[in-house]
Amino acid sequence: MPSLNNAHIQELRNAQAEFLRTIHALSNEEFVREIPGKWTAGQHVLHLFLTTKPVNIGLGLPKFLLKLLFGKCSRPVLDYDGVRSAYSAQLTGGAKSPKMYVPKVVALDQREKVLGLFTGATDRLMALAEQYDDAQLDLVQLPHPLLGKITAREMLYFCAFHIRVHQAAVERDLGR
Repeated sequence: MPSLNNAHIQELRNAQAEFLRTIHALSNEEFVREIPGKWTAGQHVLHLFLTTKPVNIGLGLPKFLLKLLFGKCSRPVLDYDGVRSAYSAQLTGGAKSPKMYVPKVVALDQREKVLGLFTGATDRLMALAEQYDDAQLDLVQLPHPLLGKITAREMLYFCAFHIRVHQAAVERDLGR
């Protein structure tokens, strides 16, 4: 039975749509503009694809296997603001993206490809989320490289917030 409370999916849908509006509004020059020490907008898009892909793999596994691999959650589940606070604290403490999620250079001729990868991955994430009921969202855990084991619901909230973090970075870096 699908989740009755789809706030996690709606949050993802909103984050995806707003991020895509921001990226589509960029000129080609802005999409590939290099700022020392910062990622280009294209690299932010690719990073979001790279980080969403393993979440999709995890959520696509049988739920019993996730419980076997990562255990069941036995603590109170964080809401969106709780996940945001926990992740923000990691960033404030100096946490960086693991190397496997650091994007390579994205050339202008790859713009549509990386946007398609991001859109496809986030669309898949929302479709997988719809296959979980509320109890499963709060019981099943997945590993996060900075937050440790978090529930499926918390991971979905993380993914939405993560998109917003990178949208804000694109806007800040381009002076928007």
